[in-house]
Amino acid sequence: MIIELCGMPGAGKTSVAKRLEQEYGFITIRITSASELIFRNVLYTLRHPYKTLQLLVTLLRTAAPRSYWYKFTNLVLHPNAKYQKAAGVKRAIIDQGHYQSAMSFFETKETAEHMKRALRGAAQPDMLFLFKLGEETRTKRLLGRSYIVRARDGEAAFRDRLAIMEHNFNLFLSSPNLSTGTSIVIDSEASKDKVYAAVVAALTPHLS
Repeated sequence: MIIELCGMPGAGKTSVAKRLEQEYGFITIRITSASELIFRNVLYTLRHPYKTLQLLVTLLRTAAPRSYWYKFTNLVLHPNAKYQKAAGVKRAIIDQGHYQSAMSFFETKETAEHMKRALRGAAQPDMLFLFKLGEETRTKRLLGRSYIVRARDGEAAFRDRLAIMEHNFNLFLSSPNLSTGTSIVIDSEASKDKVYAAVVAALTPHLS
């Protein structure tokens, strides 16, 4: 079983993943070396050549030239490798997968149609969890974690990127047909325990 966690920074995805690992034996998929990244991408591409081509086309059409290499590595190669590795795991969690990447592919606020086109190259998890979080709560959490202080291009640029990501993420929430699998919206405004309980409740029928 493969689940993908998708949401804005500060939505609590990492906390949920850690508890699922501890309590239900899930494994968060990680790529640990450049050689593994290359090897698993070769296997993934051989199995999914059309999807890989779609992702590359989306990247070339949407990314600014200065960000090609960064986005190619982080938004194409890493998600591909994670999905290939997850195929051999009984209970796999993918954080920063294809759906998360789709929020960052674009340099501008997009339409549902453009997002749907970008997701043609996405591998489909068994369950996609969308962590919904309000701007005010998210800002408080990010300030507490010093995200804005560490932003490479400065606070203003960081906030602009967040606004674009949030707009594109909201397309997932308003257009359920963007995912061909099972999508579950989680209210991340709630306490960590309630957020986790909501995820477990959705997973329970599949954990036997």
